[in-house]
Amino acid sequence: MSETPPGWVSTTLGDIACPTQERVVPSTGDDRIYVGLEHVQSGTTKIIGSSRASELRSATMRFDAGDTLYGRLRPYLNKVCLPTFGGLASSEFIVFKSDPALAPGFLLYLLNSSEFVRFASLVNDGDRPRVKWNQMRAFPIGLPPLDEQRRIVEAIEGQLSRLDAADRYLDGALKRLDQMRASVMRLHLGGDWPTASIADICDPTRKIAYGVLQPGKHEPDGTPLVRVSDIVDGQVSLDDLKLIDPSIADRYPRTRLCGGEVLLTIVGTIGRSAVAPDALAGANVARAVAVIPVRADCSAEFVSLALGTAESKAALVGLAHEVARKTLNLEDVRSFRLALAPLAEQQRIVSLVGEHMSLIDALRSGVGTASRRSAALRRAVLRDAFTGQLVPHRQPDDSTATSRTGGSYVATSVDSTSELKGQSVDV
Repeated sequence: MSETPPGWVSTTLGDIACPTQERVVPSTGDDRIYVGLEHVQSGTTKIIGSSRASELRSATMRFDAGDTLYGRLRPYLNKVCLPTFGGLASSEFIVFKSDPALAPGFLLYLLNSSEFVRFASLVNDGDRPRVKWNQMRAFPIGLPPLDEQRRIVEAIEGQLSRLDAADRYLDGALKRLDQMRASVMRLHLGGDWPTASIADICDPTRKIAYGVLQPGKHEPDGTPLVRVSDIVDGQVSLDDLKLIDPSIADRYPRTRLCGGEVLLTIVGTIGRSAVAPDALAGANVARAVAVIPVRADCSAEFVSLALGTAESKAALVGLAHEVARKTLNLEDVRSFRLALAPLAEQQRIVSLVGEHMSLIDALRSGVGTASRRSAALRRAVLRDAFTGQLVPHRQPDDSTATSRTGGSYVATSVDSTSELKGQSVDV
């Protein structure tokens, strides 16, 4: 912040907040509520679940209603919340007790702001970055007077409640579009046609196979590798393909793509399907993806659509075996049966479904744009709040800002010349 607003104090997070260190190991009969990192939604400050402390055997952090919980593991996930109840929390949370010098919610939204997330995300790196309090405490802030803090929190919550309503509408729109997609699939792929196994419709010169078991690290000039995450809504996304050492890809010649093969996910997330685009000729696939080379007298696009129906996905998931993760054996893939229309009908259906899906995808794109706009507005609300641009300054009852220094508080009054005069007070 380039200039401190009138009545605000330039200070640091360490001067206004102090974490508690009260750890508890739950007992077998402990019926207190437990909040883990998985129970807090990224970026929204919302608690979306909980469990019972009796299920835990490791140390947890005790918190009361009104305390602020900050998730220190992978701080870029932005997991912070303000429970309205007391209980126990994961030791990956830093617990800040409610403080009479801070308006309820002020610290919550400060830690939720993109400026703080950026600060916390830069102090550590690695696969599991974990920010420490001693690293957080140096974060510079402007502290408003207490009554202005209250007005800021009220304004933030008013703005965010409207954005929440918009997000609920957008979520509903996505669900309706998913229902439309399923309806289109049922309408066009529910014909009473003869069935055939996947093995029966495969190119006799190639076998169904799964891909690279250990792809190794990303190689900037390597061979593209299609993973489960690259198969979305019946398409292969080319935006973020991993590139692997060509010598590793060459060890799996049966899954080297020519373009036009059906790809089916068979490990973890079962049943995603897509047709490999011609642009991926020469690429390979991961172990979790099966390559199905379809005969020339059958439409690969139709086979992919048929595998992508809700009924086919449910059946494939039912065939999967639970090892470390759900896994679908290739033999089950080969014997899986699909209802196949005549080739001309397959091609007509693929064209019709493509027209409908293009419209649905365009609508989804619009919803996605609106969702990104909503997220940007959230960030802007918090940025304005903590740079003094969200509410007016210097109301009659908020001429004093308070900051913590060590264990004592310093009240800072602002006179008519805006000179700051500090005076210690008891709390």
